Amino acid sequence: MKPKKLYVGIDPDLRKLSAAIVGDDKKPYAVFLRRNKEGKDDQAVANAAYMACRLVEDVIAYILSQAELFDPQCKVVTVVESQSMLHTKHMRGKGRKINYEDVRKLSQVTGCLMGAFSNMSQPLHLVQPIQWKGTVPKDIAHKRYYLSLGIRVEQHNTISNIYPAQEIVEDLIQFSEAKINPGDFADINDSLGLGLYGAKKGL
Repeated sequence: MKPKKLYVGIDPDLRKLSAAIVGDDKKPYAVFLRRNKEGKDDQAVANAAYMACRLVEDVIAYILSQAELFDPQCKVVTVVESQSMLHTKHMRGKGRKINYEDVRKLSQVTGCLMGAFSNMSQPLHLVQPIQWKGTVPKDIAHKRYYLSLGIRVEQHNTISNIYPAQEIVEDLIQFSEAKINPGDFADINDSLGLGLYGAKKGL
């Protein structure tokens, strides 16, 4: 059966704008990255808006060029992680050094990504971290995503995060405009997790 829904998972970041496509068959199809290297503070956010539009172009190019893989009536659902100032305040109260300005800028980038993907998505979902991944530590959560998605892990000693085995990486990254390095999967894995969350929930 060809997928009837594609879930685009997006874990917002100011400097690394990533997206991952997971089908309703819970298979990973592609990952994408656009690097936002320009500017500081508000200028960096403004440039992220431009990069968000380029990212959505990459995703559209992939879907159109690989149309034979999907149901002709296939729908695209975008799942984006949200942020919370109240949660940030709570974490700061526990001694975590989280900068409010960083969270503000990240929230702005989230809005940029939501706007960029709104024309191709039906519908969009904005979900809090506690809603989609709970309090599971990142290294454990990423391994669970890979297990659910059938992604074999590359064995390594120097990279702290897990990343897919080479033959899987080559399939996943071929439509990414920016070169994706193993360390980039520290962010991309959460985008895969968000896509998987959408598929499991049938959003």
